[in-house]
Amino acid sequence: MESYRAQRKAKYESIAHSLESASLLYKKAAESLEIDDGNNDYYSYIKEANELIDQSFPERKNYLKSKHPVNKSQGVDWQVISKIILPIAFVLFLLVYLVLSGTTGDMTKSWNMEDVKKNTAYPKSD
Repeated sequence: MESYRAQRKAKYESIAHSLESASLLYKKAAESLEIDDGNNDYYSYIKEANELIDQSFPERKNYLKSKHPVNKSQGVDWQVISKIILPIAFVLFLLVYLVLSGTTGDMTKSWNMEDVKKNTAYPKSD
């Protein structure tokens, strides 16, 4: 039990030291911005401070990565269109083709009542 407490104490002291160093680096970055000498040194200070914080709190880094996944697909999702719209368009095109080609019936005739009676009458059985 005592060694566990010693490990925790050492961990917390390490975190405190890292945060203190990160704080000093952030102050250097602020001073670098104040001077505005055009070197952009503050980027390196900020990057180093962020790395210290990430080393102190590895769970923070993993949490931020898993919490906000980046959506890489931007724009139109063509896979959805090809799976849904293309088969529907194909079926509609096929139906229009069958109707216009005449395989569903002869659409060119103008039927009158005599033709309907003649074509629907049952043959006489002898």
